Amino acid sequence: MPDTRMSAPGDGLEASSGPRPPGVPLWVKAFGVLVLVLLVLLAVMLLNGGSHGPGRHTSSGQFPGNADVAVVSRSDFAL
Repeated sequence: MPDTRMSAPGDGLEASSGPRPPGVPLWVKAFGVLVLVLLVLLAVMLLNGGSHGPGRHTSSGQFPGNADVAVVSRSDFAL
């Protein structure tokens, strides 16, 4: 019959834990830290409210090369 009494710490009846499963691999921890850092940077950028987008790289805020576009119809290509 198995012993059903409760064990107290230090009385030698603690269940042996046996071999422990392997821990989390280092590459998983590193990837998690990287993702966390990127999320924090994204949050800082969004909360900062800076101007984002292609217009940030031009002096006038306009896209270079935005010339008027000619409208061409199918009849212009008639044979």
